Amino acid sequence: MDGINLLPWRIKQKEEKQRNFFLLLGIAIISGLSIIILLHLLIAEKIKQQIEINYYLQSEVNTLDVQLAQIKDLKTRKAEMIQRLNLIYKLQVDRLLIVHAFNGLAKVIPPGLYIKNIKKDGDTLTLMGNADTMGHVSELMQNIESSKWFADPVVQEIKTNDTSKEFPHVFISHFTLTTTKLQMKKVR
Repeated sequence: MDGINLLPWRIKQKEEKQRNFFLLLGIAIISGLSIIILLHLLIAEKIKQQIEINYYLQSEVNTLDVQLAQIKDLKTRKAEMIQRLNLIYKLQVDRLLIVHAFNGLAKVIPPGLYIKNIKKDGDTLTLMGNADTMGHVSELMQNIESSKWFADPVVQEIKTNDTSKEFPHVFISHFTLTTTKLQMKKVR
């Protein structure tokens, strides 16, 4: 009697459980695959969006690089222009200063003092000449100190020649005097 199954409903129940199991397994596999496909599509869309963002950012960076190069070029040109303007200004000022220097020299040289040589080196003016007396040299220094175009007079050398055979009563001093010219302000 062992081979006879008296309860056919157990077999039907077992088959139904197997069918439900395979149905749930199929649903789980289909759901899992659906989720994987959806995740793959979502990630692919995110990657596509990020590539578009990267492309946009790269184009903006390239635009900014071009603008930075233009700004650098403009700064270089500006510096060159300022350098040229300062050179032109310096030439203008030097041109005016030399006129004022000669005009000022005519006013500060006392009678009895003779200038033989004038040398300009930068802002320094060197005068060489003869004077009848030492007082004329000191008067020249005082006049230079009170002048608005010259400053800091310094006597470099004084030589006297009082043993002249032609004119024994004539006293001649040879002098070298250096003074600094004042400058006008530069353009910024």
